[in-house]
Amino acid sequence: MQININFTIPDPLAVLAYVIIGILVTLVLGALFRLRRPSIYIVSTIMSAIGAWLFVSVIKIQVNDGTNLSILGVPLIEAAIGAVVFALLTIVTMLRSRRVYA
Repeated sequence: MQININFTIPDPLAVLAYVIIGILVTLVLGALFRLRRPSIYIVSTIMSAIGAWLFVSVIKIQVNDGTNLSILGVPLIEAAIGAVVFALLTIVTMLRSRRVYA
């Protein structure tokens, strides 16, 4: 397993793919966690898109060596893993900060 760290700015179609993946991941996790506040959806979508970009373009983790599923040139599996990790961290953090301890 080889991990390279390289900073690249994505093209507009890749940004669109990251946002689409972020929205899908946020909707699925929002249904699992039964989220009600729209602010959690917005922040989680942004953070999951950033996580997808980090896992694909900056850290460059390669899951499989064979055929890659891709959407608009973005590897789907790697982007989904990054999006899920960042969305989970965001949702758990925002839900814990909402609780009031009396």
